[in-house]
Order: sequence, then structure tokens, then C-alpha cells
Amino acid sequence: MIFNSLVLTTSLLAGTVLATDPPREESQNGYFGLNPVAPNMQHVLNTRSMWEDMNLYLIWYGQWAAADKAIITDFLGGLGNSDFWGIEQKYFQLYDQSSTNPHATPVGVKKYVTKNVKIGGQVDDAWSQGKVLGTSNGNSGPIPKIVGNHVKDKSLPNDPNGFYIVLGDSQTVEGNSCSQYCGYHTSTYGSNPDLVYTYVGNPAACGPNGVIGCGGNLITPNGNAGVDAMLSPLAHELAEGGSNPDTAVSGWNNPDGYENGDNCAYSNLWSQETTRSCGFYYNQEWNGRKYHIQQLWDPETHS
Repeated sequence: MIFNSLVLTTSLLAGTVLATDPPREESQNGYFGLNPVAPNMQHVLNTRSMWEDMNLYLIWYGQWAAADKAIITDFLGGLGNSDFWGIEQKYFQLYDQSSTNPHATPVGVKKYVTKNVKIGGQVDDAWSQGKVLGTSNGNSGPIPKIVGNHVKDKSLPNDPNGFYIVLGDSQTVEGNSCSQYCGYHTSTYGSNPDLVYTYVGNPAACGPNGVIGCGGNLITPNGNAGVDAMLSPLAHELAEGGSNPDTAVSGWNNPDGYENGDNCAYSNLWSQETTRSCGFYYNQEWNGRKYHIQQLWDPETHS
């Protein structure tokens, strides 16, 4: 698998059926329930997970207001200490043979995904590749070019423990982001430098259907429907990248190739477990804000 994406639902406003990754079915209570394709996540020996401190490098692509940036930085600033990330920390890497991989650990030693998730740097990018971006895949396409250019000009460091996050604004459309996915992660595996990256765009660029299709609502905890709708895909991609950064050589997946975020894609976003307050839903709180994000698959309880 070259990259993994969180797939966009079809329009809820039009009353159509969800088409997600993995598939889901409507439950008897009228909410959309998860229908896992294959529930058990499996670790692939001699593959990498991000067990060292994870430095997040934010590339604000387009035009971003300070207030909108603050929603995302507050979210990322508390993610490592959240219950969500506590599940992520149950994923690990394990080598059963010696390896020259610089991220390899001693034979037989499990190293678990780190809780030390912090913002390591930020840079603005005023549409250096345009407002309409082609599809990216591994080493090719506009997203790795955007990341690579900022590493090359030293506005961001070349960090082997870095996770580079390209955040598209409400005027930017990338690839098939208005019809097929809400975000994806991959890496420039096999190249030098080998950089782990993700793209998550503001689905407001695709109109109200884009926001709702990515699990958002039009009335939201932080008063910005597009930015609030980015947080669940962002958590999804970071969790998958943390356990499986080099997707070309799959570290954790189920027998059908889905990753940990996929096994719970969109679950809890429309469930009765979330809290409704002042017209909006939320299920997480930290840094003085409320957030509405998906669940994460627990590899120990298989739920």
C-alpha cells in the first residue's frame, strides 16, 4: 500500500448512503455504526513505528487566520496526553533480526509509540503550488514537493522523527479530496531524506457537503465548521502514521490492509455516546476547548 487515506463519505445532506473506508452499515437505532472489515490488527515484524519523540511540523498552506490556527495547535498540543493517544501508545515496533534501519531497535525489544507528541515548527505557505493541487503518492506530487521545499530552504528541519503536516485552507482543493478522501498519510520511503507526511485539508473548500462528509457538523465546538471537521481526520492520520509511518512496508494492519484508524473510521462521530451542548457535539476536551473526533482501534482489547 503506497498511502493510506481516510475516505470521504458521500453527501449526508442529500440523504445518500455512507461510502467509507472501511464499509459501514446503518444500525437499528438509526445511527451509522462501524462495520469492521477485519477486526484484528496485526504487527509486521521488522517494520517501524514512531517510538521516539514525535515532532510535528505544520505547513499552513494558503491563507490561515490566527484564530483558526489556534484551534489546530490547541488540539495538537494536548493530543499526546489524551485518552485517544493512550490507545495509540499500545502499538509498537519489534525486530526479530538485526537491521541497519536507523529506527530499528535491538532484537526482541518492543518499543511503543511515544506519548511525546509536540509541535516542532510551523511555516506559512501562500499557495506555492497553486490552489488546485494534483494527487500525491509517496515521493511524487505536490505535497511531498511542498514538504521537501521547506526542508530544503531550512524553514523546517530535516527531522528523522518528524511528522510533516500540510494543512490546506478553505480555498485549496487537493487531488480527489472533494469526492474520495478527507486526508492521507505516507512517506518518501526509500528516498533521502525519508520524510513522514500527511495532508489534511479544510473540507469547507468543498462546500457544506464536504464538511459533513468528513464527519463534521455545521454547528461545531469551536465555531468554525471547516477547521473543526479537520480534527478527526487529523487524529486519524497521525495515529496511523505513528504506528505505520512507512506505508510502503506496512507495520500494522488488518488482513485486508486497513490501518488502526480505518478500523474505527467515523465511529463515535454520529453515536449517542457524544455529548450535545449548545447545539454541537463533542467527545474530547483539553486546552480549554471541546473536540469531536473518531475512536481508535485498541490492539489489546480488539475493540
